[in-house]
Amino acid sequence: MEAFKEAFAPIKQAFIAFSKYRPPAETLKAVGEVSEMCLQLMALTERRSQGTTPAGKDYDVFQAGGNISRPVNTSLLVMNPAQFLTQWETAMKHTNPARVNSFSLWDETLYTAAVAFACAYDLCQPGSRKTPGTYLESMFASLLELLTGRKTQKYIPLREPSRINPPTREETRRHLRGHNWTESCTSWCYGTHCRRHCPPPSYRPGTSRRRAPPLPG
Repeated sequence: MEAFKEAFAPIKQAFIAFSKYRPPAETLKAVGEVSEMCLQLMALTERRSQGTTPAGKDYDVFQAGGNISRPVNTSLLVMNPAQFLTQWETAMKHTNPARVNSFSLWDETLYTAAVAFACAYDLCQPGSRKTPGTYLESMFASLLELLTGRKTQKYIPLREPSRINPPTREETRRHLRGHNWTESCTSWCYGTHCRRHCPPPSYRPGTSRRRAPPLPG
């Protein structure tokens, strides 16, 4: 068990580097190295079969002490660390989608990189549920940056809305008086039926016992 803990220590230390932005090539190089260490750690555990799904996929789990990893698809998992690192370096040399010759290579490589790190944390630090997700985000953000040439960012900028000021009470009254109850409102309601300013057809005065909703303002 001591050897198992020693094998996890550099993995945990390497993850700290993912909290800071680095060029995508550097991040992906580190992902390959960390994933290789995770596979070496998984080799020290007990591997058990979880059976086959109706779709014909075989899944295994890894166990260390009282901790059990999430199930992994055996057809996509590259368990040999040296083989994985070779495939990872090959895949990273062909990040142009037009030049990808084997998508199965990408499937196996990316799946193994993601699931190996997640299994390592399942076995050594199962309480850290968000860390594998952060690792996956860093990996795919760097990969997409290489594929698209566009720099990734943590937050999504929102466009300024076309209409900032809400309609006045008088504007709403004029709109309701001229509203066509058989068609959805388009010009006023931004292309969809407006439930905030326009009572839906079931609220049309004179055709329902329910009262129309109060006017805004």
